[in-house]
Amino acid sequence: LPIALMQGAYMDRDRGTAQAVAALPEMKGVRLVLVGAGVEWDEAHALVDAPEMEGRLHCIPKLPFDQLRRLTASADVGLSLDQAGHGNYEMSLPNKLFDFMHAGLPMVVTARKEVAAIVRMHKLGEVVKEASPVAIWSAVEKVLSKPKSEWQVALGEASARFHWGVDEPQIKRILEQSLKAHLAGSQTK
Repeated sequence: LPIALMQGAYMDRDRGTAQAVAALPEMKGVRLVLVGAGVEWDEAHALVDAPEMEGRLHCIPKLPFDQLRRLTASADVGLSLDQAGHGNYEMSLPNKLFDFMHAGLPMVVTARKEVAAIVRMHKLGEVVKEASPVAIWSAVEKVLSKPKSEWQVALGEASARFHWGVDEPQIKRILEQSLKAHLAGSQTK
């Protein structure tokens, strides 16, 4: 069965975990794998054996990065379902977006400003206005209807653009300029 993967160090009330779990009974033929910890991870874990989950809900505690990277690459669609109620999520770019991108994993994301812009601009998956179970299932179905190999060009191009090596020279330059300015300022005192 195809795997929809959601990862998060802490799956709290604003991360969309409960909505992904609520969507699973309608996502026939899909496994939902949750990797992380937190309140909604705990609540999901309590539902693993519920009849409506049909053995398709899997909850894995936090993993070391290398293991998480391998698991992510084995999935079929990544989920990033942050809610609009939290200002920090509106402008953030969660690590999982880049984990999915670099693992060649198409994604379903909520319409948080920066995340949605990257996913739409680079054609990396589907964007849902809200993380309702119906919207999640519909978007997952759209992503899975296209063979994973067809996502690879866009994901590869995005991976080449979004990685530490692109930003590292700029950050080093800014840090060096700041250090020089600080040292020059301390010498004049």
